[in-house]
Amino acid sequence: MIIGSMIALGMFFGYLMADKQAGTALFRFFDGEQAQNSGVIQDVYQLMGEKYLYKPDFDKLEEDALMQIFTHTDPYSLYIPPKDIEAVNNSMEGNYKGLGIEMLNVRDTLVIVDIIPGSPARKIGLKKMDRIISLDNKPLAGKNLNMDLFREQVKKGQKRKMKLVVYRKTEDKKLAFNFIPETVETPSINQFFKWQDSVLYVRLDQFHAKTYQEFMLLIEKHQKNEYIPAIILDVRDNPGGYLNEVTKMLSEFFDDSDKLLVSTVVKDGRVKEYKSTGRNFYKFGKIIVLTNENSASGSEVLAGVIQDWDLGLVIGEKSYGKGLVPDTFVDYKKQRYRWAYGAIQILKRHGKMLLGKKTSRLTAGQRYHFLAGWLPWISDGINIFYTIGAVVWSLLMIINPGHVDPPLAIFMIPPVALFCFKVAKMAHLYRTRIGTTRLQTLAAAFSGLALSHTIAKAVLSGFFTSGKPFFRTPKCEKCPAVVKALAASLEETLIALTLWAVAIGVLLVQGRDTPGSVLWAYVLIIQSLPYAASLVMSMINVLPARRRKTFKVPSTIPARLSFFVKENR
Repeated sequence: MIIGSMIALGMFFGYLMADKQAGTALFRFFDGEQAQNSGVIQDVYQLMGEKYLYKPDFDKLEEDALMQIFTHTDPYSLYIPPKDIEAVNNSMEGNYKGLGIEMLNVRDTLVIVDIIPGSPARKIGLKKMDRIISLDNKPLAGKNLNMDLFREQVKKGQKRKMKLVVYRKTEDKKLAFNFIPETVETPSINQFFKWQDSVLYVRLDQFHAKTYQEFMLLIEKHQKNEYIPAIILDVRDNPGGYLNEVTKMLSEFFDDSDKLLVSTVVKDGRVKEYKSTGRNFYKFGKIIVLTNENSASGSEVLAGVIQDWDLGLVIGEKSYGKGLVPDTFVDYKKQRYRWAYGAIQILKRHGKMLLGKKTSRLTAGQRYHFLAGWLPWISDGINIFYTIGAVVWSLLMIINPGHVDPPLAIFMIPPVALFCFKVAKMAHLYRTRIGTTRLQTLAAAFSGLALSHTIAKAVLSGFFTSGKPFFRTPKCEKCPAVVKALAASLEETLIALTLWAVAIGVLLVQGRDTPGSVLWAYVLIIQSLPYAASLVMSMINVLPARRRKTFKVPSTIPARLSFFVKENR
């Protein structure tokens, strides 16, 4: 009895003292999130280890699971396996340990297509179009071709001599070379030349840790004086990189300090602003940025700042959209605000040129399209004053009905005509230029109306200010959906409610038997529709999606580059 009691007490105290997190507890309880994040997965792994007929490759299962998780996040986040981390970091730092060649897989043969200056490959005499046969007597051609094996072997041989055998077609013989892998600098600027002693062309492949340094050294080498008449920045197929390198480059194009270049915001709402330093070494004239569908992240920041500050011209295709493509109604409002505000800045600076009062290379048709595209935005700005006047006049009709009559018809026609014109224009453009269905056209026109107040504010702000930052910090991210929707369209909601209230007041005080009062009430209701549309769009935006559709996104890497590899990648 005594021995049994001691054993029982020992088991009890041993249980109390056991590490509950080490998996030795008799019972384990999890809250919902913890169970989903760890318990279930670990239980499945344990069950497979105990019951599965074959021995599972848990490392492979874990990597596949992580890869699958990231297919359900945004298109710009990805999982990098541990075996690839070093190569990615080397790419971002601008150097790596290796031979210093770029290769193509051509008919089961590794063909050298480029040799990095100053690399071991250049020192030992390798040439372009040499075909790699073996490395340290291990065949690499034909069925034994394995680029990963080549990289791994070079990586392992960093402190010893290695033997590389290639076939050189021009000499029709095999050649053997001995080399020791060294640190190879991988420039982010692979093309740089000067044209007619006035135009610099710079091809930026990415923004790694030494991009700004490379940029300045190349300019210093090729430029004799401080003024550069024109520069072309080619960021086609540039996936981005370090934001700090981009902002340092951008500061070279600004004479003044503290100009907001870009802002970033983290999940908890903290904002970091990147501003111009005012310490530029050169003066630039015309700036052109070339983009395509694979220009992403830092490339888009570069192009966006150049365009927003009216420093130059962006030419090319629609960029990838990393961080710049709005997917919520709030983001769409920010984007349209930036567009309209920027348009007014251009109009203020180049108004005489656009109106034909100053010599310009723009054709009459180009000037027409600029102005025709911006006039509806300007009319939205003017419409704010009409709305304020309509509310004030309606209040006077309610307060003093015997002395204040409804406005004349000539004052009622403009807002109604403008409303009908905007709806008809949007419907026509979407149907004829994009080929949308009737329902899609209606939805697009409705969302366009919802942006009217945002555009109006941007236009008025653009006329009276300049250099205003375009980024706005998101607010109320953790609020309930309805509160979040109201916060996103608070001004529009208040204006719509005010217009409805005065419309009802006019009908109640003036009477529904007076045609002028009824007509004026209808005008007020029509005037409120764009503001009400903003509230509706905000509500739709925050509603949970019942069903999500997935679409197959085509690769952003052109087919011509799909088989191109660097030795360190």
